[in-house]
Formats: sequence, structure tokens, C-alpha cells
Amino acid sequence: MHWDDHTQTLVRSTLSRTRRRVARRLRPLEFKETYVQRTLARVPRATYLEIGVRHGDSLRAAPAVRKIAVDPVRSAQMQTLRPGEAFYECTSDEFFAHYVTEALAGGHIDVALVDGLHEFRQTYRDVYNLRQHMAPDGMIVLDDCNPPSAERATPTPSPGLWNGDVWKVMALLNQVLPDGQLFTIDADQGIGILLDFSQSWPEPDSEIVQEIWSLTYEHLARGRAKVLRLVTPEIFASATA
Repeated sequence: MHWDDHTQTLVRSTLSRTRRRVARRLRPLEFKETYVQRTLARVPRATYLEIGVRHGDSLRAAPAVRKIAVDPVRSAQMQTLRPGEAFYECTSDEFFAHYVTEALAGGHIDVALVDGLHEFRQTYRDVYNLRQHMAPDGMIVLDDCNPPSAERATPTPSPGLWNGDVWKVMALLNQVLPDGQLFTIDADQGIGILLDFSQSWPEPDSEIVQEIWSLTYEHLARGRAKVLRLVTPEIFASATA
């Protein structure tokens, strides 16, 4: 049987997603979806927002009454929405500029997953746009905060596995929120966790943002645990149980 390139890509994607679902059942603490789901499960009538939805696997697995999806590309799986779901087919910048008030309808976000463009400046904007809409005890989750190599930490997509330079957002927050509740769980390529939105966050000036953007991968490699505030899955799970 000969499959064209598009079919082969679909098959590989489906197999990869299936393997991930199975692995999540066997080793739940190693995957970001677990932390999203456990936090939402403790919140009555929770609102969940996800930036970068792809096929909707993590969105659909989230136990929330309201689910807000933001992605400029709407996959086939997300063409038909389920009760409680809303899809905004736009960039996250456009969403926060034009649609967030409509989407939240006076409410707030209990858990947000930022899994869109894995680039420092975009992720930084997403986090700072989200913070003013979070519940005081809400949680923002960042994907791919702990790249294992310089090749995977480039700010632009590269062939093969790619994490981007999202880790710089954790480095930035480490500076502007020295006493803030932020951690990186050492699993799933680095799961960034931001907690406590009961007080306003200081807005970093442009010089600090530029300084962080200019950091090289060597900065991360020299002080990974400190830069990311790394914690093991077991320690984080026990501390938040």
C-alpha cells in the first residue's frame, strides 16, 4: 500500500497522540495535562483557556465547565464543538485585543495552558495578557520550558523535535517576581507553573525584556535549576496535594 505524504503525516500524528494518551495513564506525573486536570478538578464550575489547541486532545480532557480554545488554525477535530466549548480562530494577540471580554463574560480563568508559538516574546505577551484575567488562586501552565539542547532551544522552528526559547519567560519572571510562586516541573520537556494572581505583577521595562531575549542557551545550561526553579514532579505534586 502506498500512502501519500499527507496521509503518512496524519498516521504518524495519530500514532503519536495515541502513545501519549497511553503513557499519561501509566506515568501521569510526567505530563502537563495531569497538572491541568488535577487543578481544574478541585474548582467547581471551572473555566479553562488553552492557547495552541492543535487537535484538541488536552482541551477535551480538561474537566472544566467552560473551555476556551484560541488558535489561528482550526483542525478537523475542532470543527464541531461540544457543550461548554468556544473556539476563537485567531492569534492570541488578536484574542486578547478583541475577544477576551466576550469570552469570559465577566468571569475569570481558573487554569490556562500556553502551548502556542514557542517563542519568548510571544509567550511573554501571552502570560502578561492572561495574568489580569486569572482567578486569584488560578494557574498558568507553560509548555516546553526546559529544552535539553541548544538545537532544540532556537527561537524559530527547526527540523525534528523543537522546544523554542520559552525558558526565557521563566528567566524573566524569576527577575521581576523574585518572591513569586513560579516553578518548572522537570518533566514533559519542562512544565512551567505560575501561581498566585492575588496581587498585580510589575511590568518589566523594555531593557530587562531585551536583556532576557539576548540570553544564550549557555546561560540556561550553566544554571538550569536556578534559572527555571526546577522541581521534581513528586515534590510539586506533594506540595500541592
